Amino acid sequence: MEIEQPPDKVWTYDDLEQFENDGRKYEIFDGELVVSPGPNLDHQCVIGRLHIALHTALQVPKLAEVLLSPFDVILSPTRVFQPDLLVVRWGRRRDAIASAVRSRLQI
Repeated sequence: MEIEQPPDKVWTYDDLEQFENDGRKYEIFDGELVVSPGPNLDHQCVIGRLHIALHTALQVPKLAEVLLSPFDVILSPTRVFQPDLLVVRWGRRRDAIASAVRSRLQI
């Protein structure tokens, strides 16, 4: 799917919700849409290992919750990111995860 980007368009999270899941990564940086290809095998292997290491170091001793993609982090309607990993302090995890259920992780 080719995305037409009008030059003066300010993209928002509402626009993202209209896209079909086509395997690409959609993010909005200050109203500008950024489309990236899906991750390759090497990338996924590294992220998997990093997740295991962070889980062992932070989640097992209950210092932080380690969340693995895909999910949206909504900082504002015009700032929406899809990090590969997100670390949330243990004391804030319930609020972050409750927000995720309400709105795909809104912080």
